[in-house]
Amino acid sequence: MSDMKITAASPQIQGLWGNQNFIKLWISQTASQFGAQIVLLGIPLLAVYTLQATPVQMGYLRAAEYLPFLLFGLLAGVFSDRFARKPILVASNLFRSALLLLIPVLSFFHSFQFVHLLVIAFLFGICTVLFDVFYVPYLPILVQREQLADGNGKLQISASIAVIAGPGLTGLLMELLSGTTTMLFSILMFLCSAASLLWIRHREMVPVITRTDKKKLSREIQEGFAYIYRQPFIQTFTRCAVLWNLAWYSYITVFILFMTANLHLKAATTGFIFAFLGIGSLLGALFSKQLASRFGVGKATLFTAVLAAAGSPFVLLVTGDSPLDIALLSTGQLLFGLGTTSYNIHATSLRQYITPIELQGKVNATIRFLTWGINPVGSLVGGFLGECVGLVGTLAISSIGFFIAVGSLFFSRLYRMNTLADFDHSQSATSPHT
Repeated sequence: MSDMKITAASPQIQGLWGNQNFIKLWISQTASQFGAQIVLLGIPLLAVYTLQATPVQMGYLRAAEYLPFLLFGLLAGVFSDRFARKPILVASNLFRSALLLLIPVLSFFHSFQFVHLLVIAFLFGICTVLFDVFYVPYLPILVQREQLADGNGKLQISASIAVIAGPGLTGLLMELLSGTTTMLFSILMFLCSAASLLWIRHREMVPVITRTDKKKLSREIQEGFAYIYRQPFIQTFTRCAVLWNLAWYSYITVFILFMTANLHLKAATTGFIFAFLGIGSLLGALFSKQLASRFGVGKATLFTAVLAAAGSPFVLLVTGDSPLDIALLSTGQLLFGLGTTSYNIHATSLRQYITPIELQGKVNATIRFLTWGINPVGSLVGGFLGECVGLVGTLAISSIGFFIAVGSLFFSRLYRMNTLADFDHSQSATSPHT
């Protein structure tokens, strides 16, 4: 979490928009986010509408997509501190495009099956691991440390716009064309992202690792865990994120099935509802600075976390496809997006601000390993719960999980934190406990 008061709006906005390399990174990230949003909703809808997937199969699909974070996340973090980041980012986008191209090709030859979707999702997940792990430590190379909160906020705003437009566009394309054809639009976005990254002219300085400097992989991985263990606030955020993601991926695994099987909503309506997740995300990105300035960064973070959890019970009030039901589902998504985005902007900026450059990759990868590595577990739990207790029961259990995750934040000293200076004072504490 970063103290939003340290950013003077006018100078830093001019500074970032005058930074050509940041603009190119912003274009790349915006295009990548649009591509990712099409895939995020398009592949599950493809599984439901085209392949008639069951709750357990949906759990397998989500697990396959995020299993690479558990298997390769830590190694990716070690390598991100040893090699140039830009070539890996470009290659990740190109491989993601090639993998998605297989979907319309297999469909054209009438051989597209669920097992193909599982393999594509797994390989796509590997590329996403590399992109996400190498991307986060790339931003501090292009901008000043004091501009990280502003930079993350701008990137999050464009990501939020993609979350708003992406689901609606995906649903509309699937209604007008087909699920397989929709993937072509995502391919175009990833290619645009790769081209924009290649356009960046900043020369990245890669550490020269001599034989005496080389460490065992296990030791480098241990450095990431050790750093998190020594930082009480990062430890608190990581614990909350693990619990949250466990509940979220159990929830989202059956949510789309609930809307299609129980409520009989069309793809376009489903996309419309998911667009409110993006609207909330955009509002969270726009107003996170004002909330932190008015109430203090700690209290603002606690408030937005509770607000996000409050979005989960709305689905339990829905019984059909009436305008009121659509409004309830949309309101829940709006609160999810608003709360989680405001929370994530502060947490990411804090991590980047206090983490030394030489540890950025390892710490980011360790956190991704812990927080995203739980995603396949949550997906499988959601799939099996959907078979055992039903879709509504799974959504209710997941909703309880959200409040447990947010409740873990109140056992920390977060509510005392008003500015970044407060963190700088407390980070010298040796106690690993919050």
